[in-house]
Order: sequence, then C-alpha cells, then structure tokens
Amino acid sequence: MQEYIKQNFFYDPYSGNVIALFGRKKGKRVGWVNEDGYSRLRLPNGKQIFGHILAWIYMVGEAPSKQVDHINHNKSCNKWCNLREATHAENQLNQFKAQKNSQTGLRGVSLDKGKYKAKIKINGEVYMKSGFETPEEAHEWYLSMKKKLHTFAYV
Repeated sequence: MQEYIKQNFFYDPYSGNVIALFGRKKGKRVGWVNEDGYSRLRLPNGKQIFGHILAWIYMVGEAPSKQVDHINHNKSCNKWCNLREATHAENQLNQFKAQKNSQTGLRGVSLDKGKYKAKIKINGEVYMKSGFETPEEAHEWYLSMKKKLHTFAYV
C-alpha cells in the first residue's frame, strides 16, 4: 500500500499537505475536510482515504494497528508531529470538547445545586470537586486534574 501511495502522492510531513502525482490535479494539493472535520482524499481507484491514515502509511509503511490521534485536537492537521498511534481509550482521553448535551459547554463541568462541579474519570476511578462559583473555575480544576491524571492527553 505504501508503494501505491508514494507513486500517486507526495506527503509533506512538515505541513501535512498532500500533493497529487497523477491526473489533472498533478502537482496540486488535494483533499477536502469532511463534515466531521477530518481531511479526506480520493485515491486514483476512486476510493477515499482519511488524510491522517494516508500520512501514516506514507511515513511508516503500513496502516496503523490502532487509531491515529491528532495530538493538538485539530482533526484536519496532519503534520507528522501531530499524529500518534493510540488505543481507543487513549484517543478518548485527548478529547476536550464538551458533549453536545452539556449544560455548561465545558467538558467535565456541570451545574450542581446552583454551583458548579467538575468531574474526571481515569481507570474507573472518579475524581470530583463541587462548590465552584463559575463554570470557568470548575473547568480550570478539571484541566489541572486532566493534566495530572491523563498523561496521554495534550493539555
């Protein structure tokens, strides 16, 4: 697969850009960002591939055995220094957006009896602190605990 990709594309590990080496787009940057924020490319055979998977195959020589995590949380940033292999659990630790049903819009923060509480979980153990006056104070505590407990996460 790596040979096929290298015959048809040039991947720049410093910018994350992919240049076509075939067809009418030869010499031009290719790909688009899909509705989920990931870059996608069309292979010469018509199939599609995620930009981070193409980058991984280009650099490593084979498809990743785990997931590929975008360290800086930008799903379309495929610079080589921003990509790392991760288990599903590790990849989930590197999430920072609040869930869609969040009351506060801040990950790990919720309203609790007129005050705010922060909660974080690692290896099945829950850490929680309540009584914050503002959601930002609770989120600050959440981030400090995330930095301490989630060593895989980029804070």
